Amino acid sequence: MRVGGAWHLRFAPGRPALALEAVAMSAAQTLAEPRVQIRQCVGLDCRLYFSDDSPTQARRWCSGQRCGRTGRVERRRASRPAPLLSDG
Repeated sequence: MRVGGAWHLRFAPGRPALALEAVAMSAAQTLAEPRVQIRQCVGLDCRLYFSDDSPTQARRWCSGQRCGRTGRVERRRASRPAPLLSDG
């Protein structure tokens, strides 16, 4: 059901077939949108997909809090020079 421009799922108790139909319809409508980009998260060990609705459509992670933070930390560590080892 669409309320105020946003989609909401509403299920009738005891009718799982209707719930599955609602999920399938929502997925089909999302995938049919020409401007919607469905991407796979690039986070380590993450297999989630997400809808990239960012202005530049350059989002890389399913969530900035979940995988994005880890990705940024790894990128920062990789950009630092290796520590120098002394012979002393």
